[in-house]
Amino acid sequence: GTWTCQSTCTLSTMQSSKTLLNKRLLLISRPHGNPKAEDFLLDEKYISNIPPNGGLIIQNLFISIDPAMRGWMSSAKSYLPPVKLNNVMRASTVGKVITSDTSRFPVGSFVRYEDGGVQSYTITS
Repeated sequence: GTWTCQSTCTLSTMQSSKTLLNKRLLLISRPHGNPKAEDFLLDEKYISNIPPNGGLIIQNLFISIDPAMRGWMSSAKSYLPPVKLNNVMRASTVGKVITSDTSRFPVGSFVRYEDGGVQSYTITS
């Protein structure tokens, strides 16, 4: 995915825990007709709050829900490959950098991420 820095600010408090609870929406089956709740699984997974080398962790604040998602759930050929089963549902996001290992995106920066997914946090490298 690509990162776009929208603005920066100072985050007054850092995460005190070494883990974050990441709530994720997983695609578990390909919808036939309209998507149903049974096609998804709301999963909770603890993740480290330490970013990978040169990466960052984004707390997703806004998630784009749009018609393109319907095509991404299908196995039909499209401009992007389908979302793999048991993976986080693809979505564009806007969020706040909460930990960073790059001077390009300091803690407190707001970013738009094209593949943040339907989840609480995105880890990038």
